[in-house]
Amino acid sequence: MVLMEDKLRYAVVVAVVAVAALAAYYSGIFAVKGQPDLALNVVVSPDNPFAGEAAEFKITVSNTGQQDADSVLVMVSDGNAVIARKTVSVAAQRNAIISIKWLASAPGNHSVRIVVDAGNVISESDESNNEFTSTILVLPREEPNVFRMLPDEGIVRAYYFNASTGGLNQVIGILGSGSENAEFYSTLFNKLNEGHLGILHYANGSEAAALTLQSALTWDEFVSAAGVITGGSMISREEMVNGSRVVVLESKDGITSICLFRKGGWGNAVMYKRYFPQVNVFNSTIGESTTCMDIIAHEYDPKNASELLGATKPLAGQAYLNDTTLLEASVRSGKEKLYARGFNDSNSAFLLMVSDAGILTPERCPGEMISEENRSICHMEHAALMEKVELEAYARKQGQYTIVVFIAPFQNTNMAKARETALGVVKSVVFPGVEEYVWGTTPTQLSFCEFPNTLLCTSPVFENNTLKLNITSLSTKPISITGFKCTQEMQVPTQQFALTEAIALQPDQTIGITQPCYYAGEERMEGTLMFLRAQLFVNITDADTNESRILKGMLLVNNMEGTTPPGQ
Repeated sequence: MVLMEDKLRYAVVVAVVAVAALAAYYSGIFAVKGQPDLALNVVVSPDNPFAGEAAEFKITVSNTGQQDADSVLVMVSDGNAVIARKTVSVAAQRNAIISIKWLASAPGNHSVRIVVDAGNVISESDESNNEFTSTILVLPREEPNVFRMLPDEGIVRAYYFNASTGGLNQVIGILGSGSENAEFYSTLFNKLNEGHLGILHYANGSEAAALTLQSALTWDEFVSAAGVITGGSMISREEMVNGSRVVVLESKDGITSICLFRKGGWGNAVMYKRYFPQVNVFNSTIGESTTCMDIIAHEYDPKNASELLGATKPLAGQAYLNDTTLLEASVRSGKEKLYARGFNDSNSAFLLMVSDAGILTPERCPGEMISEENRSICHMEHAALMEKVELEAYARKQGQYTIVVFIAPFQNTNMAKARETALGVVKSVVFPGVEEYVWGTTPTQLSFCEFPNTLLCTSPVFENNTLKLNITSLSTKPISITGFKCTQEMQVPTQQFALTEAIALQPDQTIGITQPCYYAGEERMEGTLMFLRAQLFVNITDADTNESRILKGMLLVNNMEGTTPPGQ
């Protein structure tokens, strides 16, 4: 009897244990299967950003549970300030990757916290792995000096530009105008905060440029933007220079190379365009085999370039304005000096340019002549800027000085008010003791032609149904003219443009050109024309590099003394 009771008791115990084990087992399975389990992994790039630099958080959200997680809120904060919120859905046993950009605004330690399922809305099997915290040291941004990145010996010409966000956006607008990449340029608006550009030309004919940008662009975006701006025609590769990652863009002929790299909180681009004579820099020879990598391997003394550009300060001093500065530029080429300042008010943007070499305007006024407050002013409805756009402008001359104000209107600009502002500014720049130039007033003085650079155009005459003029090369290198057209069309011509035979031009060489002129619509001009106003388009090719570009010039011809041109 006792034995039977013991067996019964043993069977009951076994049964209870078995049932408990099975219950625990199945309840565990069902609990795991019934809930997601979210976790995250974060990679920060760069590890220690500079102030004003864009850092990127690449966040991998994983769901190791057995149930999908929908509309998961991921929140990133810097201290008590929320940087970003994003929602993501993660299937069971899957990952989702999101990218969040952070503009590291101030130097110092930043407590960054990233939480997945912020607010604890989703019930999970494990709530302890939903958070990432890190202290990120933001370094102080270095002061930019583009000329530290460029060779400092044998400089013959120097350019320097600096621009604020507004100025960079104006430049982007000009680059994007009519471009097939207009949508790309529009995405850059308000992402560029500050920019500096230095360009140096050397005695051996080489050119080097350094651009430094402070922006909200990540490194990958910066490299991608460089590819688009260069037309996507350059060969790209990655290199290491002095332990730093460098992306090199090189033209197919090997003559032009651009190095992209990060340093001191700035995105940098150094371009070197070589011509074959050699020049010694430090212990290396810059010449036939040089690329941008040879340039960026050193740091240079900015003193020579700065001293050259220092001669433009008197021009800048006379052009002081209280309005918001968008950009500034200083240029020194031989004895010629130029200062430019972009500014804006609530109505429009403007560009003031002051030169001491009379290089900005034609000798004759091609528009309306204004005389106010002992100032002689030329009002031009169409003045070329950057060979890309035509803007309305006002110009004055004082001795060797030229003062020009371009109007760059907004979409809703009141042009009457903008003209009043531009006129006031062009009158305000005065060089004491220097004689005011009085623009020509007789129609016979209106016969002239001009190009913005590279070519000098003189002695235009229209007779026997043909235009005759002289062209002189201002280039320091041999060029050839492969296309020429005199037309009243404003756009680059597609017909009657190519010459049957290219015309070779050496530096400072002058040649005569005889060509027909065309009305808009390809009708040829014939007969006796008392007054002719037209555009000149010339396609020039660099004899060394075989690179071509189109110059747009202006032509005004008066064939009869005392004749009043149309619209005057």
